[in-house]
Amino acid sequence: GQIYWLRLHARASGTQAAARLQVNWSDVRGQFLGTDIEVVRVGPTWQKYEMAVTVPEHAAAAVIYASPHEDGIVWLDDFSFVEVKYKPLGG
Repeated sequence: GQIYWLRLHARASGTQAAARLQVNWSDVRGQFLGTDIEVVRVGPTWQKYEMAVTVPEHAAAAVIYASPHEDGIVWLDDFSFVEVKYKPLGG
């Protein structure tokens, strides 16, 4: 399947917190197909976080979630969700 990158910037209000990145997949009828989840540790300075996901067979839509995972405050900004495109070397 196709590969997509979920990218965002985040920082914690304290010394450290956790953020949950999640992609829910559904088909053309809106039936749930599966989910990809990654929990990242977030520090007090803005950093870029990335999550690669593979589109499941028959997926027609993706819903993106990002939120604090535990206690603490997490600031989230500058989201993108893009397909990874490969070019052959020398081509």
